[in-house]
Amino acid sequence: MALDDKGLVIILNLGLPLCSHADDAGRGVQLALQVRSLLRQRCRIGMSKGPAFCGFVGSASRFEYTVMGSCVNLAARLMGKCALGEVLVDEFCYRHARASATFCQRPSVHAKGYVKLYNRHMCRR
Repeated sequence: MALDDKGLVIILNLGLPLCSHADDAGRGVQLALQVRSLLRQRCRIGMSKGPAFCGFVGSASRFEYTVMGSCVNLAARLMGKCALGEVLVDEFCYRHARASATFCQRPSVHAKGYVKLYNRHMCRR
């Protein structure tokens, strides 16, 4: 959790080493919908799936446990494209979670730094 120029940013990760499940995408969508409900839809949520570095970074005197990678950056880009109360997911999350939530088509947008068009789907209640 961090407070930056975007306000309060919370990064939630599913599928950490030794703690992954075949249905992590569906679990992630359900978690996102619960967070959105708890925050009374006063949030923007972006979701992406992919390989990432997960571990400690820094020096012996100052370090933190973090996650870094293209999928983390993409989730942040999707969050930035959201309207208040929206949950935008990449195509992988959509394909693997569509049985656990209702989605609707949304015009594709370009995520800065990515060639492919993303956020084709938005979670509904």
